[in-house]
Parts: sequence; C-alpha cells; structure tokens
Amino acid sequence: MVMNEIRPIHLMLIFIAGWIVVSCIISLLGGWFRLARRYPLPNGPVKVIDSFNWRSLNLNYICGYSSCVNIKISDIGLILRTSLIFSILHGPILLPWSSISGLEYKEGFLKRIILHVGRNRLVFYGKVAKAIYKTIRSRKDIFSSLN
Repeated sequence: MVMNEIRPIHLMLIFIAGWIVVSCIISLLGGWFRLARRYPLPNGPVKVIDSFNWRSLNLNYICGYSSCVNIKISDIGLILRTSLIFSILHGPILLPWSSISGLEYKEGFLKRIILHVGRNRLVFYGKVAKAIYKTIRSRKDIFSSLN
C-alpha cells in the first residue's frame, strides 16, 4: 500500500472527526454549552405556544447558527435545540422568561429581536423574532420588567 493513497473511508472519518471538533469549539466559544448547563430543558411536558424549525440565531456576536435551530415559544420560556448534526455539546435549552434581562426589537425589512440573558446576547430574525416579541408584550409581568 502506498502512503499517499487515501481511501474514501479515511476521508469520511476525517470529515466526521473534524465536524465533531468544530461543533464542540462553536458550542464552547459561543456560549451555547454554558447556557445549556445553566438553563437545561427539564423532563416532562411543556405547553408550546408556537414552534419554528430550521431558524437562525446569533449568539454572543461570535456564533451564527444559520438555519439549524429549532425554537419553541412556551408558556414558561423559549426552548432552543440545534438540529441533530450539531447536537454534540449543544444540549437543549429552556430560557425562562424571568431570565431575560434586556430586549431590543427592530422592525423593518429584517425583523430582529435581541435578548439579553445574563452576559449572553441572543439575536433572532424574521417571523420568530416577531412571535417572541408579541409573546413578551402580551405577558405584562415580563414586559414591564424589561422597560
């Protein structure tokens, strides 16, 4: 066997290993791992108000999750999950409404909502941004504490 010969199985293993390493780095540097440890999704049923699959999220200016986050708006907070291929070190998160310490909503060509959770900054776009804002506005206990 020639040393320069790379078999397809080796390329596949290298790709998978690289994918795992990059996914872990993104989770650790971007803050997802810390958020998931601080706000884990509890076991048991949660009443879901609205659901958005394959959405984008920007986390802490560092990580952009483009079309790979599933977002559910529930009565107790926001549920965030990455798609299966990004799930390593990206556990599901339940951000309780009470954990949100700041909010900025911008409407226009590109709707977006910026939520501050502790030292973390989360930016949601489009329809999900509008739905989150409407839910927060309808909850007087949350909205009044943010203004």
